[in-house]
Amino acid sequence: MQIAERGLVVIARTVVLMGAIRAWAAAPGLAPALLVLFQMVVLRQFLRRLPAQAPASLPGALLALAGTAAPLLFRPGRSGPPGVWSCLWPVSPATAVLAGIIKVAAMFLTVASVAALGRSFGIRPARRRLVTRGPYAVMRHPLYVAEWLCGAGLCQIHPSPGNLAVLVLTGALLAARARLEERVLAGDPGWEPYRHRVPAGPWRAVKPPVA
Repeated sequence: MQIAERGLVVIARTVVLMGAIRAWAAAPGLAPALLVLFQMVVLRQFLRRLPAQAPASLPGALLALAGTAAPLLFRPGRSGPPGVWSCLWPVSPATAVLAGIIKVAAMFLTVASVAALGRSFGIRPARRRLVTRGPYAVMRHPLYVAEWLCGAGLCQIHPSPGNLAVLVLTGALLAARARLEERVLAGDPGWEPYRHRVPAGPWRAVKPPVA
């Protein structure tokens, strides 16, 4: 099962990486280049990750995969009746610049977060080695925060009912994934001091299950 799951993840991540490379080749820029770098680092860290202790169940793995795949549903451009979203959600040059800054900053954070995870990186929530360095010294879920901010920046530049729905869905899946991950990590001896010292992120703190 683990071999099959590993193969599927590698294939999926490779396809996403190739798509990122094509997007960067079609429209070179800092954000597309960071996306390619992020996908490369993710694939590398996944292949060299440590063996998992107390991995999440199959539903937990599916939840993690859904949270990872949800941002792929974002679509550029507007949708809906002509002129409606232009009035309800105008995109000025200043707004576009701000959204671009948010996207680039979030992409830097995603790369830094995955790099800090090192061999503790994984798709399915599992207990490997507790990471408290880099962005994880500031918040417990910097990667999830960065992924949501990337979506928020994209949604601001390309407003549509579909993109807004994907942004809400992505936030809900990432929050649920964080909750599941913290339940798994609660078995680590260093988890409680870390949890009390470092905030979860922009959402409310996730409490570990009561023994």
